Amino acid sequence: MKASALTALLIGASSLALATRAHAQEVVFADNVDLAAAALRGERVTQESGVTQIRLSSGAMLSFVEGAEFRLRPDGSVDLFKGNVTVTGAGMSETLVRLGGQGTGKIAGAGSSGSFSVATDASGKTMATGRVLTGLASIANGREERRFNAGQAWEVANGHPRLATSAPVAPAPRMTPQRQAQLAAQTPVPTPAPAPASTPAPEPEVASISEGGPAAAAENGVPVVLGEALAAAGASGDIVSSGQRIEAAVANPSLETFPSNDLAVLVAYAARLESLYGGQPFNQAQADVIRAYLNYLASGQTQAQFLTVYAGLMVQFLDLVRSGAAPSSFSGTSLADINAFISYRSRTDGFAALSSQNRVLVDAYLAFVLGGGNADQFVTRYTSLTSAYFAYLRSGGDPLAFAGATQATLNAYMGFLNDSGLLVRLAETDRALLQAYLANGGTAFIQQYQTALTAYFAYLQGGQLPSQYGAADPAALRQYLETLQATGLFEQVLGAQATFYAQYLAYLKQGGTIDGWQGLPANVFAGYASALSSYQAYLAAGGVPSAYTALDPAVLRQYLDALAAAGALDRFLGAQATFYAQYLAYLTGGGTIDGWQGLPFNVFTGYATALQAYYEFLQNGGLPSAYTALTQDEIRQYLAALSAVDANEAFLGQLASFYSAFFAYLANGGNPDLYTGLPTPPNYEAFADALSTYVDYLQAGGVPSAYTGADLALLQQYIKALIDSGKLATLLGTQAEFLTAYYAFLAGGGTPDGYTALPVYATYVTALEAYYAFLAGGGKPSEYTALTQAQILAYLKALTDAGVLAALFDGATLAFIQSYYVYLADGGNPDQFSGLPGTSAAKVGYNTSAEATLITSPVTADITAEGKIKRLQFSQNGRPLDFNYAANPVNVAKEYGRFGDDVAWTRYLSDTSNNAVNFNNHLIVGTPSATIPASGKVDYRLVGGTAPTDYGAAEGEVGTFAGSLAVSFGAAPKVGVAMDVVAGSRSWHVQTAGGAADPTNGGLLIGTDRAFVGTNANLATTSTSGGGCVSACGTTLNGNLFGQNAAYAGFAYSLSDRSLPGSTQINGVAVFGQTGTTLAYLGKAPASNVLTGYTGGFNGTSPRINFITTLRLSSSTLLAGSEQGFDALSYTLDSNGGLTSYTRAGNFTRTPGTMTISDVAGDADVLVGRWSDGTNTGATPFTLTADQGFHYMLTRATPTGFAAPTTGTIAYDLLAATKPTWIDGSGAPGTFTGSFKVNFGLALPKIAMEAKIVMPTGGVGGGAYTFDFTTTGGLADITQSTSNFNVFSNQSFSFVVPGDDHSGSCNGNVCYLAAFGNWAGSTDKLALTYTAVSTAGNARNIIGAAAFKIGAGAGTGSGNTTPAAAPDGIVKYVGYLGGGRFSTFENATPVTTDSNGGLTKVDGFFEQSGATSTDRGNASGIVAWSRWVNGNITGLAGTPSTTLGTGGLAQVWGKPATNAPTSGKVDYALVGSTRPATPNAVVGTLDSAKLSVDFSTAKVGFEAGLTVSGQPVTMATSGGTATPSISLRASGTAFGAGTGQMTLTGASGASIEGFLAGVGATHAGVGYYLQTTTGNVAGAIAFGPKAP
Repeated sequence: MKASALTALLIGASSLALATRAHAQEVVFADNVDLAAAALRGERVTQESGVTQIRLSSGAMLSFVEGAEFRLRPDGSVDLFKGNVTVTGAGMSETLVRLGGQGTGKIAGAGSSGSFSVATDASGKTMATGRVLTGLASIANGREERRFNAGQAWEVANGHPRLATSAPVAPAPRMTPQRQAQLAAQTPVPTPAPAPASTPAPEPEVASISEGGPAAAAENGVPVVLGEALAAAGASGDIVSSGQRIEAAVANPSLETFPSNDLAVLVAYAARLESLYGGQPFNQAQADVIRAYLNYLASGQTQAQFLTVYAGLMVQFLDLVRSGAAPSSFSGTSLADINAFISYRSRTDGFAALSSQNRVLVDAYLAFVLGGGNADQFVTRYTSLTSAYFAYLRSGGDPLAFAGATQATLNAYMGFLNDSGLLVRLAETDRALLQAYLANGGTAFIQQYQTALTAYFAYLQGGQLPSQYGAADPAALRQYLETLQATGLFEQVLGAQATFYAQYLAYLKQGGTIDGWQGLPANVFAGYASALSSYQAYLAAGGVPSAYTALDPAVLRQYLDALAAAGALDRFLGAQATFYAQYLAYLTGGGTIDGWQGLPFNVFTGYATALQAYYEFLQNGGLPSAYTALTQDEIRQYLAALSAVDANEAFLGQLASFYSAFFAYLANGGNPDLYTGLPTPPNYEAFADALSTYVDYLQAGGVPSAYTGADLALLQQYIKALIDSGKLATLLGTQAEFLTAYYAFLAGGGTPDGYTALPVYATYVTALEAYYAFLAGGGKPSEYTALTQAQILAYLKALTDAGVLAALFDGATLAFIQSYYVYLADGGNPDQFSGLPGTSAAKVGYNTSAEATLITSPVTADITAEGKIKRLQFSQNGRPLDFNYAANPVNVAKEYGRFGDDVAWTRYLSDTSNNAVNFNNHLIVGTPSATIPASGKVDYRLVGGTAPTDYGAAEGEVGTFAGSLAVSFGAAPKVGVAMDVVAGSRSWHVQTAGGAADPTNGGLLIGTDRAFVGTNANLATTSTSGGGCVSACGTTLNGNLFGQNAAYAGFAYSLSDRSLPGSTQINGVAVFGQTGTTLAYLGKAPASNVLTGYTGGFNGTSPRINFITTLRLSSSTLLAGSEQGFDALSYTLDSNGGLTSYTRAGNFTRTPGTMTISDVAGDADVLVGRWSDGTNTGATPFTLTADQGFHYMLTRATPTGFAAPTTGTIAYDLLAATKPTWIDGSGAPGTFTGSFKVNFGLALPKIAMEAKIVMPTGGVGGGAYTFDFTTTGGLADITQSTSNFNVFSNQSFSFVVPGDDHSGSCNGNVCYLAAFGNWAGSTDKLALTYTAVSTAGNARNIIGAAAFKIGAGAGTGSGNTTPAAAPDGIVKYVGYLGGGRFSTFENATPVTTDSNGGLTKVDGFFEQSGATSTDRGNASGIVAWSRWVNGNITGLAGTPSTTLGTGGLAQVWGKPATNAPTSGKVDYALVGSTRPATPNAVVGTLDSAKLSVDFSTAKVGFEAGLTVSGQPVTMATSGGTATPSISLRASGTAFGAGTGQMTLTGASGASIEGFLAGVGATHAGVGYYLQTTTGNVAGAIAFGPKAP
């Protein structure tokens, strides 16, 4: 060590000498004089860096180094809020330090000093620590006081002062490298001479000691020379002299050694050198290293050797410690000196030069020794605690219950052992466990491994192969096992599984493959399965179990028990599993080994007995078909079973050869009665006699189906028997040729009556051709005398029923006969049939366009085969007119079609010189119905027509038409119609008073010419979107019934709306039919809110599930099978939202198995889907075709306390649906559409519904099948409905609504739709499964699933309206009128609403008295809103009447909240609002709003954004919804805020008042007003549940 280094070392020991004591507090040294002055004034100051030293009036010294926040009190105490202070006592006084709320520290009198620190840990908790430097210090917390001695470190833990293992040493001033270099080249700075007495004492010159070190102290007049410093400290003369001689030696670079006697004196005085004058010492100059260094020099060594020698000794010492030897055995130097050097290095250069392990080790060792620890116990301290903890874990102890140390201490110890290299001091298993502990962040891995390996064990015990395990990587599981084995935790963690896993792991370690170990249950079970397969083959052949010799049956029983216990029968035995499961159940119940009747041996024995009796019957001359003890099918099954296992001989004995041949004959389709090998051969002569009698009957004009002499199928078998035996021609002569051809027709699949060469048909054809010729010549049916009309009808019926018309007739004759028969069969008058070949019915036509609707009757029309109307010729007012549309090139045909000669339609887009941009001609031409039904209601379906066009729209633009039509026939037949027309962004609804549901109510009267007319007088036209119909709005309609028996109804319509700019004129034609393919709409596809896929987010806990499917009984009967309303314990979805499994109570799990998943649709609240085309797994597997379905629905669970509404009416629209399927799968899946509403305000709620199922096949003639479901009164009038909506105690529901499949057999409510469903989280959404029941039988019923949501009119968004369902009765209420607020606050009050959900009265406030409701709506019947405008209200502000303006009174009300949460934060979503308004006008829109409630803190957050008079306005409570800040009132369900609690933009003042509503506080209401430049703006907002 150079002299300059020693200088720095020794000077550092005296760097902070003190000035003469004074009676007042004064600054001794400061880097920031302003801060120091503020501190003296008693202000709270924050020192970012540097040093401030202050002498108190008591003489005590305070040193604040680097960062600190403190305040001095007049009594001399100090408040330390943050950072460090070193206190040196003086005299007999006490110096108090308040430690940031963690207690008070005390330094008492001279000779005592200590450091104090206040800081915060990572969690923000305040911590107080420190060290006693000299003498004594005490720490008190108000309840207890503890004293600490010199060298002891302390801390305040959980409010209690205690010893600490280590504490941070207060930071010391640092010397810059530059200043160190300067000092190394200089001699000590001389002490400045005292100032003359007459000269005022200079103010301290402040220099930064953190930059300048001792030199800066010297510049400030602080003594820095060792001798003077010793003298100033009161050292004796000999000590001072020794110090001065040492200084002289330091200043003389020629001296290699120092005066040893003087150094010995200073060694004894080293403790005083550490901290001269009581100031904070430099860290590098503490007593320990001073003493070590001076001892080293005193031994005669040179200063240059000190650092080199001791650095090497330190590394040797660390190696000694790591090896396990006691530190006291170190021979390189004394333990005290090496400890001092280690401490010195930690304070100066640090340990950067050491290896990472040595750095960790030396840091810990130093802290241990400085904390007073015995160096020889250093290593044991860490290893013994760690080993004890691991032993505790291996004994099964709870890690968190270990009493030996805290988890933090254990983590620190184990981290130290690992990082310092002391890991080698642990046992091998402890080393492995420590490494696993650190790698996994604690002991959680033990439970993780146990859980994973337990699941793996259960999987393997079920007979599964390791390589097929999907829950975890088997390689990772092997690593788990190896870790447990290495750490000694194997048996404790694995328990009873340990032996299995130990053997499996040993196999794997020897290089075995993952699936290869023979001890795996999969391999064991495979052997069992092989043995049992051989056993089953033996039994299947009729073997007796007790006679089986390949293996002891008792052993086989054990195999079965093992497979059954593992649930592995199906997996390993496949098709044999059911047999063995039943056999095992029999044996388990105590049955004997051979006694089970399901054993093939016992079964075959029974077969043989039955077949022996059958043979005896045949032997006695009996015919097989006459045998009654068994059916022929049963006999075939018996023989097939015996033949399949080649057991005929074993069980049938001498009859085996007969039955083998007999079975082969039957297997090829032979008739048992005709088998030539029967004991008594067939009687061919008797067969021939029977056939001859039959042929005679046919030649006499008989129809096969009417023959009663013998069964026709038997006769067909007779023909085949005679043909096969070669006896047909011999026995039947000339009849043989006819019978041969007839049999060929029948064998080809023909029906007995369908053979066109039957003699009777030749007679019919001749007669009908003569009749047709008579009619074609102009004759009337009533004038024909060759046949009666009854005969003609009978001939037509016979030919039609036999299906031979097309083979016997063609062309016009065929067309006439087909339509004529339909007409006559329906009771028509033959003379009035419009299609008689000798007549031509007059046609009627309509042309509707923007100019007018032209009615043409009669008209001659040129119509193509495809239905394009090319030309109309007619007379009007005596003037002939000719409209040749096709001849004009500006006309482009866009849509056209026809139904025979009954009706045709066409639309031409015309480019004309008119002032219209979108000019179109819509044409319809048809043959008016000559006859119509005499009575009854007939529902028609939309089957054709043109796309509607708006005269004022862009050229080529089309709209959408949809509608329904029905006719009530009788003395005064009427047409009921309801239709929806869309053009651009606007839409309208047009209907007669009763619509199609009730044509008798205001329907259009049908004239004798079959025409009907609609005008504004009998058609109501309303706007459904886009505004309109404010003033001039109406529709005209002209139409006819067309075709025989009113087969079609068609009309042209013109809708006008002059109430908006750019007036609207819409035209089109529509055709409805009693039959035909139903069209959902004409023109542009309508916008749909029905989901066709999964939008995501469904993650509900315990969702409720329904399913319905095709159930096949053991008798092969098909019917609907279903389960409703069960909660799923668990479930899984695929990426498309398809249900891939669910588990219900009892741990019954069902999956789709081999089925496909389709028709998936839904959102975060509800899901529907369909499984089909395969076999599912579960308690009751179903095997379905692609055209069948397992339809399911899932709904999010409703909250605790949920209850169905008890007031109001809620309308629901379709949200999603599966494709409905036939029970028997006889046709492709179809479509389901519909909507409904429920009146909950009745003692027994009623449902109104209009729905439709359309199946592609299954209708008349194989066409589409339509099933309509409509309650009485339909959706238009729910008061007429007689259908109940049943709500059950678990809040599921059901209903039945009547249906009509238009087959004519649905009278008396025998056809219906039965539904069972559940709400999805709230009343906003629900889902159901249904069965559509007709008269065709169970197999022809239709099933499906559907989801619904509250309809578009349910009040979401600003300013919307809604039908009834608003909360009524006792509610919370808030109203705002300009700046006036009206609220029930903590209370509730009765309110009254009308049938439309509008508020009419608020008790205690006011009542509607002329004012009207607008902007009204509600959410789920829980919270509602409206605005009263333009009229009087009574009771307001104590006045009889107040007149409201256009802006009016904004209101929100809701059912009082119950069962509100007590913890957690709930975010609410905007569900409705009134428009922002001043008292006299609506002035803007509500653009956004959010509400959050933190129920843990009972705080509310609110935010809203508006546009007012075109300007943005925002308001938010402090912290917004992210950090709710407004307190709920005492009730816990009401709140409010004013301007001072809100942040506003675009407004100068604000007020809000709100409440929570509903069971579980699911909804909320807020009223508000804002002071803006437009005026006082008010409004109401409703909130509901936010989607997950």
